[in-house]
Amino acid sequence: MTTLVLGRLSAFCCGAERIGRAGAVVMAFGMPTSMTITSLGAVMMLAGWLASLSFQDTLSYTRDSHVALGIGLMILIATVGWFYADAEVRHTVRAYTSYAKYGLVVIMAYLLRDDLWLKRTFAAFMLGVIFTMACTILALWSPVPWAASQASGWGNDLSVVSNYIVQSLTFVGFIWYAVGVSADSASERNKRAVYLLLALGAVFSVVFLLRGRTGLMALLLSAVVITLVFAPKYKILFGLSVLGALVGMVAWSPTLWPLLQQGWGQLLHFEGLQTATNSWGARLSMYLLSWDWISQAPLFGHGLGDYRTLSLAFYEDKAMQGISAVHPHNQFLFAWVELGLAGVLVWCYLLWGVFRDSKSSSLAQQIFAMGVLLTLTADSLFHAPVWMGNERNIFIVLLGLSTAASLNSQQKSRSGYGG
Repeated sequence: MTTLVLGRLSAFCCGAERIGRAGAVVMAFGMPTSMTITSLGAVMMLAGWLASLSFQDTLSYTRDSHVALGIGLMILIATVGWFYADAEVRHTVRAYTSYAKYGLVVIMAYLLRDDLWLKRTFAAFMLGVIFTMACTILALWSPVPWAASQASGWGNDLSVVSNYIVQSLTFVGFIWYAVGVSADSASERNKRAVYLLLALGAVFSVVFLLRGRTGLMALLLSAVVITLVFAPKYKILFGLSVLGALVGMVAWSPTLWPLLQQGWGQLLHFEGLQTATNSWGARLSMYLLSWDWISQAPLFGHGLGDYRTLSLAFYEDKAMQGISAVHPHNQFLFAWVELGLAGVLVWCYLLWGVFRDSKSSSLAQQIFAMGVLLTLTADSLFHAPVWMGNERNIFIVLLGLSTAASLNSQQKSRSGYGG
């Protein structure tokens, strides 16, 4: 009887784990196509993992991952920050769940320990990007009915998914996955050519068809750094050439160049902390205020969720409250204001962990991991990869794929383990 019960329990857990793995595939496809599908995949992944009862195995498998450790520390520090927070409970809960949801990265990395499922998830991500890219290009003539922007024609924002920030960041992540595959000498020649063509299509979309300046910063930063790190010869010259080519494309862009000029003008005509309601002026206001609040509590911060409390108490203008009261558009400052020095150091450790975990991986995986790291860094500098749900979903998937690939490589190098 005991053997029968254990056998059925084992079969149930295996079936639940397959549901979790399928959820990872759904989430990866949904991230570039639909946030509703992404949320469905996240629920499937979490439910399958919980029902599989593989908590001990997850900790054991991911214990050598710096990303997993960084996420665990981040959730721990957020928990501590809750105890001395002055924010309303509902705001503290929202802030805590924003950090806690990054635990899905660790779950995804464990569920994708099997190479076959990892390949399926990467394939789903690629298919989702290709579908959205095709819809974006099609919008030059006519937008698809479900597009976030219903504009069409050259010079307009043609974003399909959620908004231009989300789509441009997603495409930048995909660019480095595709570049990694095309740069890997182990890949077939035709396959390398196809992936390079897809990467160029994504670059074209980010620069010419979307208005996401955060995505543009991520593309510029990652292009230069990855070129300098991975180009085998004449690194400096090659890096400058890549930067020059991208800058030239941006200067030619009918969507991004006017926005960059507008942003520079907003900085030059900064109106003050209380009244800078435009995009770049509001950011400057938030950055200056954040430094002031950090100076008041540099070691422990003000408490989880208290950025909102502080900013609402300071800003008098309703427009500024709407723009600036949620997060300071900079994750480093956000973590430091609320969670203190430990908060920002752990966030930096998490970023470093993406690079460190990939050291034993293939060239393709290293390029992809570096792209994920630099895309997350750029978004951390200019927006909110923890607070904004859609951006958080992007990085849960990208970090999950990167960490899973790194852990799989580590396991192979040690024992050829495959789940």
